[in-house]
Amino acid sequence: MSNNSIRRKTLEAWIDEAITDPDKDGKCTMISLVHMIGMQEKEIHTTKFGGGKAWTANDLGAMFHQKASAYCQDIPGIQTFQLIAFYGDRTTPQAFQPFTISVNRDANGLTTESPTEQGRLQMSMRNEQRVLDQVYRRQQTMDEHSIRLISQQTNIIQSLLSENRDAFNIVKDMLMAKALDEHNRTMDQLKFERQTIERKKMMGWVPALANTILGREIFPQSTADTSLVESIADSLNEDDIGRLAASLKPELWGPLAARMHAYMQKKNKEEADVKALSAMTKSPDPESDAAGDVIQLNGKS
Repeated sequence: MSNNSIRRKTLEAWIDEAITDPDKDGKCTMISLVHMIGMQEKEIHTTKFGGGKAWTANDLGAMFHQKASAYCQDIPGIQTFQLIAFYGDRTTPQAFQPFTISVNRDANGLTTESPTEQGRLQMSMRNEQRVLDQVYRRQQTMDEHSIRLISQQTNIIQSLLSENRDAFNIVKDMLMAKALDEHNRTMDQLKFERQTIERKKMMGWVPALANTILGREIFPQSTADTSLVESIADSLNEDDIGRLAASLKPELWGPLAARMHAYMQKKNKEEADVKALSAMTKSPDPESDAAGDVIQLNGKS
């Protein structure tokens, strides 16, 4: 059995067991309180049973402890006492219960030592005990202060960690929401630009297709020619333009290149206008809106 499972027995509990112990020779006749001085016993008080007063274990325990405390109140150090129980007609005790009482040590009290080696030893032992007590009290105070300080620092660190974690989560959620909003806004803008360009191309093909399908000039021929030139310019890359320029005569390539160049400038300007219009049709960024930023189109606010 471990020491943690052994509970300290009180004087009252021991007295109750001693009075009712069936293994002893007869009933308990008396209990004595003695002061232990080395291996010697000095009787302090004896209570006999069988008289007129009915004692309880609690009353006896309190009475013996009070008498022991009163006896050693001026004797410094830890004093050892013992309760001894007698049974039947026996004159020797059959039950024993030692206990100690610690008395506050100061310079007063029954501590006069004789001017001998024994007195010197007694004084030295008392002084050593007082020094040890002072060291232990100081260490206990320092330990309690350190424990309180460590506990306070631990609570502060845990609070700061919790606050930092909450702040980080808030910032992370805000950044993720902003990134998602910007992504959706960019995708909407690209979709708008693509649809606008596709509609423009389709509208450019209408004059030539209508005249060809119906077999008569629904749209002016100049409009149809312009649509055809623009459609051809949209379908050509740099390599195609180089090969076309090399294969045509200069008198043919000159007017065609001029019209294609004019169309490309017009196209670039229209694409820039489409992007600006797309940006204007979307919800502005909250930070830019709060700062008073204004999207400009063709140099006009």
